[in-house]
Amino acid sequence: MNIKNKKTEVFSLEKFSGQSSSDAAKKAYVPVSDFDDISLNVTLGKNSSAILLTDPKLILFTLSKYKFAGKILEGKGKVLEVGCMEGLGSLLLDKFVNQLVSIDFFKGHIREAKNTLGAYLKNVEFLDMDFLDSSYKKEFDGLVCFDVLEHVDPKQANLFVEKIYEALKD
Repeated sequence: MNIKNKKTEVFSLEKFSGQSSSDAAKKAYVPVSDFDDISLNVTLGKNSSAILLTDPKLILFTLSKYKFAGKILEGKGKVLEVGCMEGLGSLLLDKFVNQLVSIDFFKGHIREAKNTLGAYLKNVEFLDMDFLDSSYKKEFDGLVCFDVLEHVDPKQANLFVEKIYEALKD
């Protein structure tokens, strides 16, 4: 027996396991992927995958911070993310802002972000860049950096804060 879902695609009942669930339950089930025009399987970068497999709650904590920041920055034009790693947080933050520039000074992270999410996140630009080398001048409506400050050399902390100040619009 074939069933049409909300997008009028034909589903075969043979795709379901077991026999106890009713045909009505099977008709009601439509995979989330059928509602979006997404044909891309996203693979996490090596670092994010390792975190997910060894400490999954850390991924949840990280994403919750990005959701919180996203709500604060919602509707902002251009936002800078310093220390984006492989773009996992960018994936969430992108849904709140108009344009996101995500940077990290570790080239491997940016390479993975571009390879895994670059094709999907059209409003995100991933750049391998040392933020302390940046020449941004009042370009951004907001800025986020999570789990970055502990990696800044204390001797360069003032420079880091100055770069933030320079990058943000008044």
